Amino acid sequence: MSYMSGLMLGASLGKQIHDIFSNKKTYEKPIAKTLEPLVLKHKSSGRRRYYCDALINNTDLAALLEEKLNKLFFVVNIQVNPQTGSVLLFYKEEDSLRIDALAAFLIQRVFSKSVEPQVSVKNENDVQARQKMSETVSWMNQKVKEKTAGLFDLSSIASFLFIIRGIRKIILYGQTPSGPQMLWWAFSLLRGWRLV
Repeated sequence: MSYMSGLMLGASLGKQIHDIFSNKKTYEKPIAKTLEPLVLKHKSSGRRRYYCDALINNTDLAALLEEKLNKLFFVVNIQVNPQTGSVLLFYKEEDSLRIDALAAFLIQRVFSKSVEPQVSVKNENDVQARQKMSETVSWMNQKVKEKTAGLFDLSSIASFLFIIRGIRKIILYGQTPSGPQMLWWAFSLLRGWRLV
């Protein structure tokens, strides 16, 4: 590991540890996202382009839609692009009312519902475990502050341990990469810490 990547890793770890100790991060259940239904974006003679958020990265739905709509007698051709959520319909001009009815049917019956992210039991357990851990660390941090009359907290104690270990490794063992990394972690943890 290079010195710079060690510094960046140390800064990242220090920030995450500081956020946990200062109880800045909260873990919330994801909010349901309402998907944009089938929307007509372009219309010309015998050709229409629709976009739909539910089709984006959904190759199964795109293949099913393409297969079923190609069987309709008034659809000349259909191209569904799951990367962009695009539906390109080719039809005979005299069938434009049927295409309008098809679009209305798809909007009402296929693409009308909002989709809520599926949160598995494992993810909910992870969120609960993180919240419990955060509450425990916050409680321990409060106890350390009470015992030291507000002079120290968990992040300052961890920082001082990193400082001592880092200086020891630099002086006794001549290890320059890991010692400065530990100092960097210590100063990253102390970044929001005030003496007053």
